[in-house]
Amino acid sequence: MTFHDAFPYFCRRYGIKLVGVIEEVPGASPSPRYLAALSQAIRDRGVKVIFTEPQFNPRLAQQLARDLKLSVVHLDVLETGSLSPTAYEDGMRRNLQTLSAALR
Repeated sequence: MTFHDAFPYFCRRYGIKLVGVIEEVPGASPSPRYLAALSQAIRDRGVKVIFTEPQFNPRLAQQLARDLKLSVVHLDVLETGSLSPTAYEDGMRRNLQTLSAALR
């Protein structure tokens, strides 16, 4: 489960099942009906973690996580941050460590 649809290629490439996204339409709050369906999918598929991104407000993800007893963990989409020559590789390594720890 992710906050928005930022990781479909990553998930497909590495065989990670993406159950859904909280923010279906970028910048628009999800409807109560959508959140109810999403909550049901989370329960049905045994989701244990919601991945958020540092540049977005995690309030909705945290509330959903509290309601469903999930963890909230940050993944970096690497759109912001330092402009060092190794920034992308460093960010991907941090994401790998985050994924490894969260999906055990």
